Amino acid sequence: MPRFFLYLEYDGSQFEGWQIQPGVSTVQGELNLALKTICKSEVFVYGSGRTDAGVHASFQVAHADLPQEYEKGKILRSLNALLPAGCKVWDIQLVNNDAHARFDATDRSYVYKVITNPSPLRDHTSWYLNNRLDFNLMCDAAHLITAVTNFETFSKPNPGNIGSTFCKVSLAEWKQISDDEFHFHITANRFLHHMVRYLVGSMIRIGDYKLSLERFNNVLQGIDTDYVHLKAPAKGLCLTHISFPK
Repeated sequence: MPRFFLYLEYDGSQFEGWQIQPGVSTVQGELNLALKTICKSEVFVYGSGRTDAGVHASFQVAHADLPQEYEKGKILRSLNALLPAGCKVWDIQLVNNDAHARFDATDRSYVYKVITNPSPLRDHTSWYLNNRLDFNLMCDAAHLITAVTNFETFSKPNPGNIGSTFCKVSLAEWKQISDDEFHFHITANRFLHHMVRYLVGSMIRIGDYKLSLERFNNVLQGIDTDYVHLKAPAKGLCLTHISFPK
């Protein structure tokens, strides 16, 4: 059966995350259902990464094996007519049968958005904080992240099923978009559960003078294991890119 890569975006607030779960709407579940209707047979979609409930994606990649080749325009129209309004596929490509959306991905990029003034138009995709933040301190904190490889202290505890806690972070930086908007950009080969939201929560504490750079670094290095994380809300996080070998 021919294999296709699907490129999509979705509003995470309308789904209980990426991974299929019984009784709730998930991105993977909706894609499976739409493709089953089009192909008139069971189709299973594999994503390049699992986003949590409430997390958005402007560039998610998935693959699926379909019973036959389809004309791109036709299948895109059919898919988007069947999918909920909060999820749309903007491209589909025929790939090699051994191409894998998850295992072939080399890097994943996220952006976390923070605003410091109330904004009805931005609230849906940003974390609103009613205080001023020390941007320079937050930048200093971000620079410490790329020197770390083991992020066990910044992952959700999962006794018995931890797996590897090593991640290669190639980019971690804050950008000031305006007087009241800040974006944290991070790229890595893989991410642990809640890793980005824990990192952002800690850097916000640093920008609000509630956490020192020294202690943040000690937590990163695994020296301080008593630290209680502040988890940034899911709505501010967006998956923005997946990289694959040429």
